[in-house]
Amino acid sequence: LGACIRRLRAAHPPQPISRVHAVPVDASQFLTKAWTLAWPFILLWLSQRQAPVGWNIPIKKDKSQWRQQLTNEEYRVLIDRGTESPFTSPLNTEKRAGKFRCRGCGNDLFSSDTKFDSGTGWPSFWDAKDGSIDRTI
Repeated sequence: LGACIRRLRAAHPPQPISRVHAVPVDASQFLTKAWTLAWPFILLWLSQRQAPVGWNIPIKKDKSQWRQQLTNEEYRVLIDRGTESPFTSPLNTEKRAGKFRCRGCGNDLFSSDTKFDSGTGWPSFWDAKDGSIDRTI
C-alpha cells in the first residue's frame, strides 16, 4: 500500500494553491440566479403553511370554550395542531359502518366505506366527503 501511495504522489505531485481572482458580478445576474434557485423552496414553504386558527370557518370560540368542549389530547391536535402518537387512536381499529366527524365543528369528514389500514398507525381514508377538508378551525 505504501509503494502505491508513493507512486501516485510521484505521478501527481501536489500543485501550489493559486490565488483566486475575484470576478466582478453584476448584481442583477446574481439576483436572477439566486431567485432561480430559491423559488421552488419558497413555494414549498408557502404550501406547507397552515391557516391560523379561526380562518375559513364560521365557528369562533375562545380557548376556554374549546377547552370545555375538547379533551386535552383533542385540544392539542385540533387547536395547537399537534399530532397524536401512532397506534394510540381508538379510531385506528374502528370497523363499524358510519361517518367520521370533526370534533371541532361536527362536519362529516369521511365515510367508513373509504377507510383502510395503511400500516402507519393512524386512521387512513382514500376519499373525503365533498367540501369537508378545505376548512380549518
